[in-house]
Amino acid sequence: MASAFAPAEDDIGWGAWTIIALYLMSTLIAGFIAFQRSRKAKAQGQSGGLHQHFLAGGGLGVVVLAMTKLATVFSGYTLVGVPAEAYRTGFTSFRWLSGILFVAYISIIVAPRLQLLTKVRGYLSPTDFFADRYRSFFLHKLVSLTFLVPLACYTVAQFKAMGTTVEGISNGRISSFLGASALTVLLLLYESLGGLTAVALTDTVQGFLMLSGFALMLAYIQSHGGIGPVVENNAAHFATPLTVEGNMGFSLFSGAFLGSVLYPHWMMRTMASKNPQTTRFAILVLALSPFLCTLPACLLGVKAYEMFPDLDKNQSAAVFSLFVKKVMFEGPGWYLVGALLLATSIAAIMSTADSGLIVISLLVTVDFVKPLARPSDRALKIVSTTMSVCFACLSILLSELPGVSLAGLWGLQQELIMQIMPAFILGVFTKWAHAVPVTAGLCAGLALTAALTVRSFTEEGPVGRVYPGFWGIALNVLVLGATHIALQKRTQAMVADGGASLSSPNVISESTIGSEGETGAGGQSWADPLSVHSRGSVYGTDLKGSHMPSKLVGFRLGGERREPADYPLLMVSLLVLMGLSGFFFVGETDGSGLAEIRAGLPLFVLIFLIILSVACVGIIISALLLWNVSTHPYVLEKEAEESRQADTSTKRKEAAELGEGVMIAPEEGEGDQPLPPLPQGRTAAEVQHLMPQAHAPHTSLSEAFASASLVEDDGPPASSVDPHVIGNASTSRRRSPLPAGAVSQQR
Repeated sequence: MASAFAPAEDDIGWGAWTIIALYLMSTLIAGFIAFQRSRKAKAQGQSGGLHQHFLAGGGLGVVVLAMTKLATVFSGYTLVGVPAEAYRTGFTSFRWLSGILFVAYISIIVAPRLQLLTKVRGYLSPTDFFADRYRSFFLHKLVSLTFLVPLACYTVAQFKAMGTTVEGISNGRISSFLGASALTVLLLLYESLGGLTAVALTDTVQGFLMLSGFALMLAYIQSHGGIGPVVENNAAHFATPLTVEGNMGFSLFSGAFLGSVLYPHWMMRTMASKNPQTTRFAILVLALSPFLCTLPACLLGVKAYEMFPDLDKNQSAAVFSLFVKKVMFEGPGWYLVGALLLATSIAAIMSTADSGLIVISLLVTVDFVKPLARPSDRALKIVSTTMSVCFACLSILLSELPGVSLAGLWGLQQELIMQIMPAFILGVFTKWAHAVPVTAGLCAGLALTAALTVRSFTEEGPVGRVYPGFWGIALNVLVLGATHIALQKRTQAMVADGGASLSSPNVISESTIGSEGETGAGGQSWADPLSVHSRGSVYGTDLKGSHMPSKLVGFRLGGERREPADYPLLMVSLLVLMGLSGFFFVGETDGSGLAEIRAGLPLFVLIFLIILSVACVGIIISALLLWNVSTHPYVLEKEAEESRQADTSTKRKEAAELGEGVMIAPEEGEGDQPLPPLPQGRTAAEVQHLMPQAHAPHTSLSEAFASASLVEDDGPPASSVDPHVIGNASTSRRRSPLPAGAVSQQR
């Protein structure tokens, strides 16, 4: 290898820079491809505008969705932070494996319903579900802010990671500020070109790059003796089991990932999925990802303990870069491996940063700007791009401030978003959940979490060694339940006194909320339970109807078991197994306080990996056998309705082209419609006779006239009508076939 190509002690060599440059060029190509796709979709009359920009037109395919979800979950911390944690704490870093598996578990419960609601109800923003389900302006904006604030903080940390990574790779030749600025310009360029489609395509490149990088890590570790000798020679560091208190913290950390499924950038990917089959495949890949991605990162940190002994806490933060540079000095082949690992580190950080930017611009544009000004889609896209540019610039400036911690901001994001979980789960699977108790619980949970988070940064630390988010969600559920019970008792008292109406939004007792068509207290009935307490409009949103249909809420929609959530006993059993996995992080000691080592691993680590593997298999089986991925009947209903409306519009245009006639009474909101002349060769009586055959009762009179010439008739009608004169035109609300003499027109 030429010396110019090979790395020096203070430089990675131009070969590595070439590979990094090729990766960065691929992101621009992906942005251009996304831009062309968007133009093509618009030209063909397919989904466009904001839906195309933010949700890729709902058309992310199998490979793209799987890779973009993978790139979204695994940020730069997986490559940089997890190895450093494994170096310092040993196998405690395996908590990240169970954490990612928790994301896959909750995804098979939440994703099927979220995708169904997006298709049927036409959602654009991740917060649209909360507005649609609860019909509360305050709750909708509170959820938006709960998404926005921690995500903004975490995105700032990603920009800091971008700058420090470039500075570290170049050995200080490129400053952190300049490196972050250059990558940000590139990121903004491809995002503005293609929106989520461009982000997803670049994530696909990044995802394959990460998988390749992690595989190469394992190959290097295995080719250099594996980790068995490292563990045996440093048993005091790696083979000491956790205490019971440590086990509890291990499990609580993993359980905190249950809220990750409500990350707005994660929800966007699910909402943009092409179909349930695509979503299921992406979750199957995610279920395997702890072993494909997180495990190699942990093992790298263990191996680095042998390669770079006696690093202090600050020095250990650079374990990944030290490892890569050592790999690059071991020959031409390993130089290429090291260069790919460096490109992987940049890709991982950029994939998280671009996801954060597009979601922040979506939340600000759709949830806050749109309600104020009601601009056009084109204007909103300009606002969205401007918002991305402004926030990116602000993030670069803030990232230069000292004390910005990637791990700390990740924890803040995780624990605040956890508080939305009760509102989402109860809203999806129960009909009694109401905006008032849900809002009260969310406010209480957020307040306590924020207060305890501030306290945890002091010397006092977290209360009872429990993460603030868990205390917050406990108070959240407690306040929600207490408020619901209080409202229920108040309602029952009012009904008993005869002073309450079932149409009141405060009527939320179980006796008045049954299945569709049931009769509630007082003998009054209604068609939809949610119309009792969750109806109305939310200012600035484009919601369908006065409330969400109850048939979309609860278990066994349509009386069928179509989702893993419809098997609660199995899902709870799997959750218990995963939740207890951390408590198996124990093992018998040999009298010296150290665990027995088998197959190069401490016994407690081996047991943990076996249990985690069983849980992984359980998730995969649940996704394959319990999830009916055929098109849902409710989606078919919506598609049939859209097709009928499109056909009606087409027929009206064709009818209008035949000529102008008299005006007929329109349906509400339709406006006046001219009745075209009688088709050639048809009398008015014949047209009147053919109307019931040509169309359903809801069909308009104009359409019947337009299509009458296309319908074969067996003969003249039984009644005789003057072929030149028919009575006054009128239609009913339901457009029933009119009797002879209802329409008048001179031929």
